[in-house]
Order: sequence, then structure tokens, then C-alpha cells
Amino acid sequence: MNSQPESPRNLPMQDEASSLVKFDAEECSKQLYNLKTKTMKHFFSYVNLCQPSDCRKSVALCLLMFFACLSLRAEVITLENADFEQWNDSIPVAWYGETSNIDSSAVVPSEDAYAGKYACRLIKTQKTHARFSSHAFPLKAGYYQLSYYAKGEGDIRNSYYKGSSYDAYSEYVSLSGNEWKKIDYVFQVKSDLKAVELIFSVASTSKEGILIDALSLQTTEKPDALEAVSMQHLAFATQDGKLLVEAYQPCRLQLYDVLGKLLVQEELQQGSTSFDLEGGVYLMRVNESEMVQKINIH
Repeated sequence: MNSQPESPRNLPMQDEASSLVKFDAEECSKQLYNLKTKTMKHFFSYVNLCQPSDCRKSVALCLLMFFACLSLRAEVITLENADFEQWNDSIPVAWYGETSNIDSSAVVPSEDAYAGKYACRLIKTQKTHARFSSHAFPLKAGYYQLSYYAKGEGDIRNSYYKGSSYDAYSEYVSLSGNEWKKIDYVFQVKSDLKAVELIFSVASTSKEGILIDALSLQTTEKPDALEAVSMQHLAFATQDGKLLVEAYQPCRLQLYDVLGKLLVQEELQQGSTSFDLEGGVYLMRVNESEMVQKINIH
């Protein structure tokens, strides 16, 4: 007589160390990236389906997370070689655009990847900040969010080239240590452009440089105010013709026009302050620092 299949109740139970879903934040993030950019099987492999009684719950959880990811975006823009898996003569395919001024020898593939096999290592070897850009591609008018992961020692910021001029740079993000950090860069394209180059600007890197990986670009809603930019003494954001400032401590703020004319000089106390400004480009200096922040008022 053939033996009957073993009842699910008699299957060996898992211990706590191999529980149904392991809520490891970094690993979940990596799997969700693979889910969005490659195939669902990477995420399903992350879920342990050994206990049949919980199988349907696990599949439901996966499907819920999958469709939640899709519903959060109006449109995902395809970036060629966004995961830096393809290289040609030590340069990543579809990268090192015309606005790149970083030495080509300072762009290196690294197997210390966030996802996949390779990440891109950027090392500043020149006196000024080093630009690394994508090949040009078209973008329609609208608001966009570039997201990526970075780690290493140094500072990194973003901008884009419009075909004839540069958009304002974001504030530098300082990196330190061996932990991957997710960075979001939100920007506006005011009219349809035939040739846009995404720019990564690095400064003050160590000899090991900065690693970037797992890029994604998507449309986003017009923000009420772009995410506040944090500086040493204050944070600021712009909204409806206003410059909104939150001072962490007393400091001196100076605003200049693009010709260098001083327009505003204010001794700020700790707390919130707002300035009504006409639309245009301004330069902001804090405590007479050599560093100047470019600000766009719309």
C-alpha cells in the first residue's frame, strides 16, 4: 500500500531564527529594488514558504507590496544601465556624458554593490568638484525624483544639464562609513527637453571614493515645497515666492543676486524666519562662509 502524504500538521516546525518573513530593512530594500527593476521572483525567494498553512498569507503579502510599489508612481523613466552592470573599457555603458569632467581613470567598477554585481566608484582627483553624468536622453516637462544608494567617504550632490545650461545643484550630502544611504533628488523640468544629462557631483572624497548604485527615475507630484536642505547652521526650503529658514543656532544670513550684489543681511536667532523674494536666482551665504548656496525662487 502506498504511504499517504504527510499531513501539514506533522511537518517540522521552524524555529524563530527562520521565521516566515525576516524584517531586515536593508535586505528588504534591496529586494524591493530588484522587484521593481528586474523580476518578481527575487522578492518571492525572500519569503519562506515552508509552512503550507501560511503560504496564502505570504503570497498575499508579496502581492500587496508589489502593487503598492506600482501605485506609488505615475511613470517610471527607464535609465539605461541604471544598475551599472554593463561596462565598456572601464566606463559604464550609457554614462560619462559630455558634461563629465571627472577623470575617466577615477570612474571604476566595484564589486561592493548595493544590488547586482557591480556599483560605480567615483574618486575626486582634481582641485574642483568632479562631475559624472549620464548620456543625454529626452525628458518631458514635469517634476521628477532621482533615487539612488551611495556610500563611502566624501560629499555628493546632484543636478542636470539642460542642453545649454545647468540646473541648480542640490545641497551636498556628506557620506561616511560603510553603510548604504538612500538619496532622493527632486527637480523640475520646465519645458520638454531633447537632451538631459543627470549629474553626480563629488567633492572631498577619500582615495576609495564614493560608490553609487541602484538608480531609479520617476515622475512625481509638484511638491508644496521641495525637501528642506540641511546646512551646518540652518535648513531651508522654498515655497510660493518665499525662502523658509529654520536656524539651528544664531547666525548671519546674506543673500546676493547673481551679479554679487548684497540684497539681504540678517542676524538670525534660533527658530523660523521667512523672506519674500521675487522670482529668480539667489546666492546665500551663512556666517560669511566661503561656501555659497544657489537658490531658485519660483
